Amino acid sequence: MVPVAACVGISKAPSYGRGSYTGAFMMKIDGKISPVPPGKIIRGFLILMVVLLFGTAGYMLIERWNFLDALYMTVITITTVGYREVGNVSEAGRVFTIIV
Repeated sequence: MVPVAACVGISKAPSYGRGSYTGAFMMKIDGKISPVPPGKIIRGFLILMVVLLFGTAGYMLIERWNFLDALYMTVITITTVGYREVGNVSEAGRVFTIIV
């Protein structure tokens, strides 16, 4: 039996038995367990990094914020936390926030 944290989750596959995927991650969706190729995990991580860099650079250019404030605003925007804005956001900054 493959340990899965929740109904939909990702866990490390066991390294025993026939058909085991040593070193792969397993995903359980709708009761079916299948391996998640490492390439998909890496691709997802790279997409996240590109969005973070794009958002941070955009806020630095448009709002003239420092790196940490721009990164913070990007993180709270893409995670939909919306805790509070770093400062007053211009009209161009609002449009950029919609794009991010």
